[in-house]
Amino acid sequence: MTASLRGSRLVTLYGPGGVGKTRLATEFASRADSDTADLVRLVELAGLRAGDDLPDTVARALGLPGAPLLEQPQSGRSRFDQLTAFLSTRRVLLVLDNCEHLITEVSRFASELLAACPRLLLLATSREPLMITGEAMCRVDPLRLPSSEAEAEHSTAVQLFCDRAALVRPGFALTPANAAQVVEICRKLDGLPLAIELAAARLRSMSLQQITERLDDRFRLLAAGNRTTAARHRTLRATMDWSWALLTEPERALARRLSAAGNGVTQDAAAAVGAGAGLTEEDVPYVLSSLVDRSLLHLWETGDGEMRYRMHETTRAYCGERLAEAGERESAEAACTRYFLELAEHAAGQLRGAGQPSWITRLDADHDNVLLALRRAVDGGDADTAVRLGLALSWYWVMRGRYTEANSRCAELLRFGARVPERAAALFTTLRLLLPAPAGRDPDGGDRDRGVAEAARRARDCDAMSEHPLLALLEPKCWQLAGEHEEMERSARRACAHPDAWARASGRAALGFAAETAGDVGAGERHLRAALESFRELGDQWSTGQLTSMLSRFTSLRGDTGGTLALLHEAHTAIEAVGSADDIARIRVRLGFEQLRSGEYNAAEVSFRHVLRGPRRTMPEYEVLVAAGLAELATRRGQPSIASARLERALRLLDGTLIDKEYLHIEVLRRTAALELSQEAGDVAAARSAAAEALRLALPLNDMWVLATVAELLAAVTLHEGGPERAARLLGTATALRGLADLGSPEVRALDEELTARLGAAEFRRVRAEGERLSREAAVRALVAAV
Repeated sequence: MTASLRGSRLVTLYGPGGVGKTRLATEFASRADSDTADLVRLVELAGLRAGDDLPDTVARALGLPGAPLLEQPQSGRSRFDQLTAFLSTRRVLLVLDNCEHLITEVSRFASELLAACPRLLLLATSREPLMITGEAMCRVDPLRLPSSEAEAEHSTAVQLFCDRAALVRPGFALTPANAAQVVEICRKLDGLPLAIELAAARLRSMSLQQITERLDDRFRLLAAGNRTTAARHRTLRATMDWSWALLTEPERALARRLSAAGNGVTQDAAAAVGAGAGLTEEDVPYVLSSLVDRSLLHLWETGDGEMRYRMHETTRAYCGERLAEAGERESAEAACTRYFLELAEHAAGQLRGAGQPSWITRLDADHDNVLLALRRAVDGGDADTAVRLGLALSWYWVMRGRYTEANSRCAELLRFGARVPERAAALFTTLRLLLPAPAGRDPDGGDRDRGVAEAARRARDCDAMSEHPLLALLEPKCWQLAGEHEEMERSARRACAHPDAWARASGRAALGFAAETAGDVGAGERHLRAALESFRELGDQWSTGQLTSMLSRFTSLRGDTGGTLALLHEAHTAIEAVGSADDIARIRVRLGFEQLRSGEYNAAEVSFRHVLRGPRRTMPEYEVLVAAGLAELATRRGQPSIASARLERALRLLDGTLIDKEYLHIEVLRRTAALELSQEAGDVAAARSAAAEALRLALPLNDMWVLATVAELLAAVTLHEGGPERAARLLGTATALRGLADLGSPEVRALDEELTARLGAAEFRRVRAEGERLSREAAVRALVAAV
């Protein structure tokens, strides 16, 4: 504010009611020094009912005597002359507090006063700017909210709550036990200082839990304030009533109707929801601007540069009450549902093509609105609308990793029973079974293998794939998990004949996975490359990134480090275009492991630590992989104590994982065994135990690539135990399992060299070939026997 007053003689602090404008202005005024002004006065305008009283109110605040009794002022002009005569020769700072209810009159008065008094400074507070020439506008926003409980102590909103709470409950402080509730209170109250102070005052008679439970009825909860404050600031409702009274009828109509939407709306959405009695679609943009000016809405720019209009939750709750009073709730909610259903269905098609980056950003921004529409449809028993929304969101849920949400919503949809079309039910069932769930169980507590087989059979029998292209990806995956490899290939070939180009590309990818599963790695790679080209032609960045990352496994196994890194960088670029933080993290982890394999240790550490600095996830899968990667890095650098500590951290993090828990545990066990084998005094028995546990976890997964890495680990353990021939045979077994030898692994290369030295080149090749000639079934049996 000091800087603003140096550049402008009028500064307006504007923002919503209860945000602390008056407190900020009075605090600044109390600290103003002689460099700012020789005289500072606060002029409270809230009690004024007419603009004609402005000159007299300011004059009285300055202590000027009243006008002579017999003088007949012209609309207060003589008082204005007296005022300007006093101010024109003095350096005065006037704080005009609460201008919003007389905004036009105050604007005119301030303009005239500044023109007549060249040394005058004005600091105004209002719920909207004065909008006059030379005005410097300073928006006062709510207090900063914490992004997580861990950051609570650094949040100004939390600090205010705790300070005020300690006044009514001595000894109150933020602790790990109460942090979640304090953060929830501050978040639900939008960081508004007035609301936070009123909530903290309730601790005189309520617990934190009781306050939290009553926040949905916030106007009743926060109805007892400081008796010495102005009436409009004594309760939360009084603050909102004051703002509401200043609105025009069109502004009130739009504000209350927008309360039916969720987390912010575009101008188009506002027109669809807000237009109606007393407000045309053409009027909506102008009324939106007015509500922004009056601090009832605030602007928010999305990732694609589109402006959205958002209400604070407190404002939304108040306007929701007004919506119900007007008898418009049902119609406004129906308008919301119609608009966001159309948006979601249009977006669903765009997510499989060149429109993917912009439309996934749009769905991200409107996620709360679309989900609110789905909840209303479910709660209202509108099966048709609910199913349509669920179908439209299915691929979005997969792309964004919203597994818990998808699982819950699909379960709700399936409870409509026979009202859900058979093909849609097949999609929802399949999707649920492929989402993360406790190991070995389907989401409803049954056997997962049996469940996925039944789901795949149901989808096949009703030809659900023909109507829902997403099943071109999901149905073959179900057959794969069920161990039905022939059915998997047949399903993939049906997908390849689909009329939808995206489904055909997905079918080609599924053929690649089927070929890998059958042991034909060459055919698998060819199919995946063909699928990749199809996705590139479609402009599907997400699928392009996924397949490019998958193909990097083949180049890595061949020892082509340059080609592998190029593919991973391409995958990163493609995924980054759709803003998927989780997928970017996965690719960076993959990049870090490839850099480890190629000896680029510093680059690997940068890649791993970049993941830790990225957006926080609710699930720690990537943190587990990073901890395992950093442990491997420490092992390679000869830092066993650091490696051990990182492996312990990885094991602790495993407790909170949901996705790929067995895979992650195997990764940690492999590094644990490698750490023991890397030390001269290492515990080989502990290494064997870790390898055996890794095998136990890997067998049910039926993933040949994972079993191959376990076979290579067992080969290293066996060599340390003094069994070079058995170790050589296990290396061959790894090739039989995977279908390709790992030429890019420094550990496997070291094993090759050591076994060649011990057995001789010819004997080593002969024994290894024995393992390579095994069928996959025989290779698995040999691996089990090796433990």
